[in-house]
Amino acid sequence: MATLKEAGQRLDILSAQISAQVRINSLGVLAVTWLFLSGGKDSPALLGKIPKGELLAIAEFALSALLLDMIQYCIAYFRIMRRRNAAIKADLNEMKYPDDWLRDIFFYAKQILAGASAIWLISACIIALVK
Repeated sequence: MATLKEAGQRLDILSAQISAQVRINSLGVLAVTWLFLSGGKDSPALLGKIPKGELLAIAEFALSALLLDMIQYCIAYFRIMRRRNAAIKADLNEMKYPDDWLRDIFFYAKQILAGASAIWLISACIIALVK
């Protein structure tokens, strides 16, 4: 059985891994959409079968996931910094972390957008192959 401290440490590790996967997924989707959008006349036939507007929308989802990732960490940084500064002014040695409900929203939203962009891109490729 794990202690609450061990569970918290494990959650910190998992959160970092999820964020890294969101970044890897989003950058991969951006790379593939860039490949499809920049393909010329000598490119494989699949590249021309997915509408450019759809590719741009997929890329926007991936970019939005990356932006939400950054915002999530900025929110945490500024909230903790503000709480820490208040503790220093009050001459305290400990502080309570602020409630992170807003950060949680961004944490889950970035995962949804990253997953949706990958699923959408894969679906668009499958549909293009079947056509």
